[in-house]
Amino acid sequence: MAEAHDSSTRARTMRWLNKLHLLAGAVPLLFLAIALSLAAKSGFQPTTETYPRVRYRPALAAETIVGMWQGGFRKPMPANKRIVAIWGLADHDEQLSAESSGVALAEKLSAAGASVQIFDPRWNAEHAHQLLPNASFHQDMYSASTGATDLVINSDLEVFHKPDFGLLRKSMKGKIIFDCVVYLDASQVKDAGFAHFPIGGHGWPPWLDSEFQSFVKSVKEKTPSDARILLLPMGPLTTTSPRARWYLLLNYALAPRALLLAGPHNASGTAPQYQQWVKERNRQGLLRDAGLQQAINESKADWILWFKQSADFTLSDWSLEEIVE
Repeated sequence: MAEAHDSSTRARTMRWLNKLHLLAGAVPLLFLAIALSLAAKSGFQPTTETYPRVRYRPALAAETIVGMWQGGFRKPMPANKRIVAIWGLADHDEQLSAESSGVALAEKLSAAGASVQIFDPRWNAEHAHQLLPNASFHQDMYSASTGATDLVINSDLEVFHKPDFGLLRKSMKGKIIFDCVVYLDASQVKDAGFAHFPIGGHGWPPWLDSEFQSFVKSVKEKTPSDARILLLPMGPLTTTSPRARWYLLLNYALAPRALLLAGPHNASGTAPQYQQWVKERNRQGLLRDAGLQQAINESKADWILWFKQSADFTLSDWSLEEIVE
């Protein structure tokens, strides 16, 4: 009887294992079917709509902001001298809690020594003070930005999409905006007299940018495959946004052409290395006359690609020039 029972148990076990085996094989096929369905809808071409927005982790966002305070600006100001306005503690579809990204971000900036002023229309000050006892809470966004050296936008709530820059200029002491959601129009921010530093944003790969793709095609048509292209800024570098490093994508897209850039190790390194590279390039100034000719001779370049640094790729920011002996 014991042997019969054991045999029956083994048989049931084998049947379950076979079912699990079939299920394990079916799950990847299910995901494949879903993926093919989505791909078919877009004509099997990658589209920006299929990529969700990327949000920096609070620790990384805080590290980036503090790093900018310490060495990313021409006139560094220590954290204990900064007054930071934070607009929004979570996105519109998130419940505010101790785990909200804005809470962790505020904690880390406060721990670094900054004074933190917060506005979020969904959270009352009494509740917020339990989690952020060192922060002050305000009834509207411009009250929160009063006297601030920096503004951090950390929520996609519609109220933050189109701020009144006139009111913001009057309320803020500084002119620095850290944009963790990248819903602001960069050109409008610049025209309003603010420095815009996007540290979050679109999840879609930047090489899907239509103007970037058009530019790559144009350069390939104008230059031979063995071209040596020297990259030089048209003016001072104005942002340390990692997305502004379009030369990394061009280096891949234009291969086997050689793209030549001064200080490539730091220019393609970590965020602090990149910030240091921007600072050093601006300290050196623009190459002119003898300095430009020396760079051409040392690099053996036969083309110059002039560029303006920007987080958004714009054709007018890039100019290709052939070097004529």
